[in-house]
Amino acid sequence: AEATEARSTVHEQDLAVGLLVIARFKGQHLAWCPGKVGAFDTANGTYRIDYDDGDVEEGVARIRIKTPGQAEKGLIEANTRCEACVPGSKPQAPTVPGVVTSANGDGTYSVRFDDGAVAMDIERKKIYVLSVTPPPRKTSIMPQQSKPDLAVGDAVAARFGGGPDFYFGEITAVLDDGTYNISYADGDHEEGVKRLRIKGKEDQMPTVLVEGMRCEARHGGSMRAFDGVISKVNSDGTYDVGYDDGDKETGVARELIYVQAVAEPSWSAESDGSFSPEATEAIHRIFATFNASASSEGKWGMAEFNAFQEALAEDPMQTEEEFSGVCGSLEVKQDASGRVGAEALVALYAQTDGLREDLRVLGLLGPDGRLAPARKAEGAGV
Repeated sequence: AEATEARSTVHEQDLAVGLLVIARFKGQHLAWCPGKVGAFDTANGTYRIDYDDGDVEEGVARIRIKTPGQAEKGLIEANTRCEACVPGSKPQAPTVPGVVTSANGDGTYSVRFDDGAVAMDIERKKIYVLSVTPPPRKTSIMPQQSKPDLAVGDAVAARFGGGPDFYFGEITAVLDDGTYNISYADGDHEEGVKRLRIKGKEDQMPTVLVEGMRCEARHGGSMRAFDGVISKVNSDGTYDVGYDDGDKETGVARELIYVQAVAEPSWSAESDGSFSPEATEAIHRIFATFNASASSEGKWGMAEFNAFQEALAEDPMQTEEEFSGVCGSLEVKQDASGRVGAEALVALYAQTDGLREDLRVLGLLGPDGRLAPARKAEGAGV
């Protein structure tokens, strides 16, 4: 009944004459062309579009038009009006109106076309639904990436249309609003893709989420995803989500939440013994953690080194001679009081390549594989 009603509805005018838009010329797949609204036909709820290249098209359905800032919903609910590419049709054939009858759970949808034909497994990227203006985004607890970290020509994988599956492609443009245009390996193109939906070459998906992390979540387990923020991490492995539109949801399963993949930094030393900036910061963080006593004077003696060893569940040294032997093996000189600076820890990790594991054991490695934020008064108090 809902699908039948959707077919008979005449769209009311919501685009003013003269408004700048982009529209799919003749309903062709991916044929988005810039223009402006020329007129509205009250009889059938369609528009006339005057394109920038001089073409004029009458009878353009609202579903074929986008205004600045509008986007399609990534995941589609049952009984949603749509236009879709008919399986087996030619690339330039117009999309055909119909209704999405169900989501198949694998990124495809079943569609019943208005002529009665049914297609059971149409990819999300070949289905068009009405574009809408997203609600204003609230400030997240965790700052979002302020500068683009991907460049034109970068090989990526992205969740086309915000769906669950990643498709290989290439960045073709970096936009001023922090989104990207992507040309996919199968020939499709998508504009204004959020960074959260893109995986760079070195990016990995976080296995554990933290409070304040930006996300997209499928509210109520539906196939439709909404922007929001992780507001709480629950002990049972679920999460609470605060949505940008003001709604809140508790106990959301991990598989219903999408977050931004991030590149884990290199924790290993280069051939010259140097480390990446984040690894260097991590080593100094460890050094400071076990350098908290007033007597340490900014350096480690055997007591600080033993506290470090014990925190890693390793055997402590028994004598000062043993400590001096370790310093000698690291080619680090002790001062007059027998202490060493952070360069000793740098040399240790250059030899052992155990920095990442030690960060994990010490609780200094974040769930995204990066260095966890510093805590106030961090220190072991040795």
